[in-house]
Amino acid sequence: MTASSFFKTMVTKSNWLLTVFTISSIRLEIVAMNYICQSMHLPLIFNFGHTSKRMESVVQILKDSSQCPNLNFYDGYCTIDFWNNKQFKVVCNTRGYKIEDRKQRFGLYSTYHLLHTKEGTIIENTVRALNQLKKMFKFNMVFLNICTKTIKVSFFEELFSKITFNPGYKITMDGVKFDLDVVNYLLNTLKAEDYFVFWNSDMPSDFKHENAFKLQGVVYMDGRWVQVEDVLKIQGADFVHLHETNFTVANVHEIIDRWINSEVDMFKNFNAQYLFDDFLPNAILDDLIGFEQMCLFGPMFFTLAKSTSAARVDTVLAIAIRQSYFILCAWKPTESFPVEYAKGDAYKDAYKILTILNKKDKLEKEMKQETDGYERNRLAEEIQELVEKMWDLGGRFENGKVYVDR
Repeated sequence: MTASSFFKTMVTKSNWLLTVFTISSIRLEIVAMNYICQSMHLPLIFNFGHTSKRMESVVQILKDSSQCPNLNFYDGYCTIDFWNNKQFKVVCNTRGYKIEDRKQRFGLYSTYHLLHTKEGTIIENTVRALNQLKKMFKFNMVFLNICTKTIKVSFFEELFSKITFNPGYKITMDGVKFDLDVVNYLLNTLKAEDYFVFWNSDMPSDFKHENAFKLQGVVYMDGRWVQVEDVLKIQGADFVHLHETNFTVANVHEIIDRWINSEVDMFKNFNAQYLFDDFLPNAILDDLIGFEQMCLFGPMFFTLAKSTSAARVDTVLAIAIRQSYFILCAWKPTESFPVEYAKGDAYKDAYKILTILNKKDKLEKEMKQETDGYERNRLAEEIQELVEKMWDLGGRFENGKVYVDR
């Protein structure tokens, strides 16, 4: 090998090693940056992504995690925070947006404001901040909380034209003066998977809208305008909350009866106040097969939906009737009792117990019609076996009713 060819070979090998070393260094740097970003305080990560295009791409490694941002609009500004990270807050106004970072040091809280200036409307700067957060997280849902004294349709028109997320919206209007044009606009615009909450504000007694209960979830603090017919038409809702209504005890009976016998799922969670007269409307429970068990706020009655329709999926039901309000819950046999009403697994056997009770009731009816002594004895033995299974699951019979102690 000549000196020239040897030199070329060495240079080629050196370049190859340099390339490998450079690539390895870049990879090592990316791994290191990933680790650093994952261990950084969220406000620092957010600010970090603003320093350069390269750093903006680095913070996108957090994109695997999901968040539900709260957009809280007040008179003159908006804040963005996350329900599971109250120390992080972005404040947006017409001058731009800034990070408010409350971090404890030596037992004291210090606040640092990292300002990013950009003139524009409150919505424009809110969208700018939100777009930066979108580079860091996946959004499951956007919570829009309107806390201004009044609001106009033009506000939502601008907002929806600039915020276009595939996940659904949950819009809460808290203390906002009722505006018919605004509410009609929202109910006409929101999709079936969205949520709408109208809170701390009166609504007109003659209000009507065909989509008022066609969303995934609705809360009307003033529900005095709601008619029983409105409730009976509900289908496939996640939750419906009416904090004040003109429902009578007879109306409560009608709603519960329709819900139990409905061919389709009406709602997973429903609660409403009613006009209390001299007695609780518990009589409707007397003819149902089920059991009573204590939950966080008192006794709750568990039963099964009477419909066998394939469209009725949430067949395990729970009913709580109190003085002036009632609660209805529904879930699948494979699911658990809603966590907002129960803690732990005290209700995990609800479907098993209800299945046993229904089978016991069926056997008892057969036994009443059976005239053959041998057959009656066989049915009696089966019924006794079911009773023993009930005991094993914490059930007991008292005055013709079933109670579960857990």
